[in-house]
Amino acid sequence: MRRIFNLSFFIFLFTSGFTWAATVTQAIKMDYFGYRTADTKVAIFTTNPGASVEIRNTADTVLFTIPTDGGSIASKGADTPSGDNVWWVTFTPFNAPGTYRLYVPSWASQSYDYEIRDAIYNAIVRPA
Repeated sequence: MRRIFNLSFFIFLFTSGFTWAATVTQAIKMDYFGYRTADTKVAIFTTNPGASVEIRNTADTVLFTIPTDGGSIASKGADTPSGDNVWWVTFTPFNAPGTYRLYVPSWASQSYDYEIRDAIYNAIVRPA
């Protein structure tokens, strides 16, 4: 009976549209406080992201693909202090307010969530 339940549960998960969250990677460095809509938006990658990086919302829907929809992926070579090879992923053209994550298809990994909104720094400045 238990095997039938386990099998039924997994069939339900795979047929219900349930998706597993991608692994969060430490190879993406960015402003996790967030960005204002008009800000220059750059993430630093310490591993080659490959041909594209996606901006996804919290429902895991792809909203913007870098560089196809705009932005750029540029190798910057070795960083002198750390010795890491770095890539700059620029996504300035994406400016819609909301909560997002960067997803790297070639790694099947993502950043932590971050926000884009004009008053993003107001709450941080008050205690300071």
